[in-house]
Amino acid sequence: MAVLYQILEQMSSKINTFVPYIGTKVYKRVNFVQYEMILRRKERILKILRSYKLFGIEYIDPIDLNNIHNIDHRLPTSIDDLYDHIDHCSLCTLSHNRSFRSLYNKDSSIVVVTKNDNLYQDNKLFDSFKTILSHILNKDINSFYFTALLKCGIDNSKVDLELSLNSCIDYFEQEIVIIKPKIILAIDGAFDYIQSRYNLKERSSGMVVFNRYKIVRVDDPIHIQKNPSLKVVLENELKKIKLILERR
Repeated sequence: MAVLYQILEQMSSKINTFVPYIGTKVYKRVNFVQYEMILRRKERILKILRSYKLFGIEYIDPIDLNNIHNIDHRLPTSIDDLYDHIDHCSLCTLSHNRSFRSLYNKDSSIVVVTKNDNLYQDNKLFDSFKTILSHILNKDINSFYFTALLKCGIDNSKVDLELSLNSCIDYFEQEIVIIKPKIILAIDGAFDYIQSRYNLKERSSGMVVFNRYKIVRVDDPIHIQKNPSLKVVLENELKKIKLILERR
């Protein structure tokens, strides 16, 4: 974010110095509509980043745009190091409410991802869900890696979840790179976000493929708790997933 802030500040000055030249021969090559869109988008982003500065976020010294490719954007390649990195994240306003760490072991082969950590906060419901997973898929509970797209808890309804999800998604992608799961089970909201963000088309009902990984929709246990009749739907979904795993 710091790098983005510096780039935009420098772009701002370059765009503003370019404006006086419009009206000469250059104007023929300028798409004014596109220019206005870029300018408005740049101002919106700068407004957000400047608001972060008000909360005490320090930015790096000015950078040379010519050396931008020398910046190392790589994330850690082990889960422990990745979550140490996440612990110091300040990309969105949820960072002050950090409360979640993925539940895993080194032999995890099935990733279960939720949109937020609500399921994991309800110990009784989470234990019941784990029992169903383990029983129907015939897998030891240690075969599952439980994570969430949002790495921090939600403290109020006024949070811009889209901004927070977009900030966190790189961490989830890196988790997948590290774990290399056989399959990803995405609880309702997580499935919808992943499908929409990457514009993935369903290959079959409730399943998409992203970077070679099959992602399957699973009914939200929280909804099932409110409507127990949906438990049969969840069990049937898991039976289909078991068949997919057996074919691998």
